[in-house]
Amino acid sequence: MKILALDFDGVIVDSLRDAFVTGFNAYLTLFPSTKLLDGKKITYSMIGFDFFDTDLFDRFEKLRGYVNSGEHIIVAFAAIDADKKINSQNDFDKFTEGFSKKDIKRFEKAFYDERKSLKTDIREWYKLNHVFNIIAKVIRDFKDKERLYIVTSKDKDTVFSLCKKKKLGVNENNILDRFSELNKLKKLKQISKDLSIKEEDIYFIDDLLLHLLSIKENSNVNCFMASWGYNDKAQIKEAKVKGIKVLNEDDFCELVQSIVSD
Repeated sequence: MKILALDFDGVIVDSLRDAFVTGFNAYLTLFPSTKLLDGKKITYSMIGFDFFDTDLFDRFEKLRGYVNSGEHIIVAFAAIDADKKINSQNDFDKFTEGFSKKDIKRFEKAFYDERKSLKTDIREWYKLNHVFNIIAKVIRDFKDKERLYIVTSKDKDTVFSLCKKKKLGVNENNILDRFSELNKLKKLKQISKDLSIKEEDIYFIDDLLLHLLSIKENSNVNCFMASWGYNDKAQIKEAKVKGIKVLNEDDFCELVQSIVSD
């Protein structure tokens, strides 16, 4: 039995705008003296058609591919605020090392507190998250949902809420989130163990190279990079060099068809 396991952000949902708003507001609560956006919290009333057409958003988008989870989104804003040049995962990781474990825990709390606050106006919050249409259609049409897993660094409540809103039909029990186990490699190995299947029967798709490399090097899980997600040419090139197949949306459709027909 083959299993399709998907990352969420950057594979199923384009949550870049959500990450930007949530991350910036959380950053502002911790660093109120910032000059970014004149030190003003982002409100839904501020968000117009051209709100994200800014240099700050462009800089954030370039860093998104190095971000592991919510607390590191705040680190991304810290790098922008310090005008730190980040050109690789190694650059980002080294900058992150400048913050203590206590700092990172504070960042995590601030980020998820802000997300909770933003979700009180659920209609506006949904507008910050858009599915990748072709990917969403394939998921909706995936008949045997017991063979479909979401493996994510996000929290399950947020993921399942969006899945329901977008009518994806995902089984809530098949969402392995940051609170079940932060490490995606361990999550995938757990799927193998729970279902008594070989690791090579799991087909995992993520958009972030830092996740895929660890899984590729430490398991027999089939790893694929989603080119439509938060990555750049350098990361795509490295993925190919390391033996990770890079998918476009048509490739994704073909892969899922091969799993379904198994």
